[in-house]
Amino acid sequence: MNQTESHVRSRAGRDHPYLHGAALLLILLAARLPFWSHPTPVHPDEVSFVDAIGFPANYPVHAPGYPLWIAIGTLLSSATATKYAAFAAASLAASIVGPLLMFAWLRQRFGSPLALASALAFALCPLAWFHSVTALTYWAATALGLIVVIACDRAIRRQDGRALWIGSLALSVGLFLRTDCLIYFGPLFAFAIWRAKTARSRMSALLPIASFAAFYFLMQAIYGRGGPTIFADRFAHSREVLLGTSLFGAGLVDGLLRNLVKIAVNLAWNVGPLALVCAGTFLLKRRSDDGATSSMDYESDAPARVRAARKLPAIWIATGLTFL
Repeated sequence: MNQTESHVRSRAGRDHPYLHGAALLLILLAARLPFWSHPTPVHPDEVSFVDAIGFPANYPVHAPGYPLWIAIGTLLSSATATKYAAFAAASLAASIVGPLLMFAWLRQRFGSPLALASALAFALCPLAWFHSVTALTYWAATALGLIVVIACDRAIRRQDGRALWIGSLALSVGLFLRTDCLIYFGPLFAFAIWRAKTARSRMSALLPIASFAAFYFLMQAIYGRGGPTIFADRFAHSREVLLGTSLFGAGLVDGLLRNLVKIAVNLAWNVGPLALVCAGTFLLKRRSDDGATSSMDYESDAPARVRAARKLPAIWIATGLTFL
């Protein structure tokens, strides 16, 4: 056994992934459930979501429609005491699935202790905690977004075409949950497509394109019930909201500075000093592991694939700085 294999196996033996995963699950449940009952609504959008359950005649009651979120609330509403609780249950589930996905993803390269600490910092920050028991869409979109990110990372590192199709499917589904998933995770997926080696893998790009076209024409047909100009008016409003907070609407200097401030404030308020601790720890850990290649990276092009995968966070952050 060479030194690299010994390093990988010894690290895996110390990780205890199932024990750490179970601990994460229990901690999140214990942290969320005491706040299950709270004054509602906490945000005006929640009123629109609750009113849209069952897809009434005046649906969509909140642009751009959020058809998947309303479908989830409609399905769960028959099993919950209130319509609001149907959405809250979906948020609660997603707020547990998301950190578990993050833990499973980071554990493969950084080990269970660091992955567990990162998942807890991510899951128990004030904003994430707040959204976990509300009727808002953010945790559900986060869980789907993480699937896209993990799939893109795996597709690049391992040249795994199946992972790329999984990411394509998650992105396509996410469009019907929140259409801005295409903006926040589309560039990551496009980068993974660009790094793909086979035509079959690149064909996965057709799925989100078809999904967006289907969403567009579905919403056009539904909004058309309210009048011939309703869809154009709502679409123009959504476009103005999106572009108004982007570099395209606010300009490079004002928009970039404002978005930088927003990201800094979110990191400081939600994660606090743990943001710096986790970032520093990841950098040190990555540097110490640079000389040890995992068992999946024996191919000659492995270093190039690893360098490409390390660009994903930069693309993700750049997207947030452009549209926030």
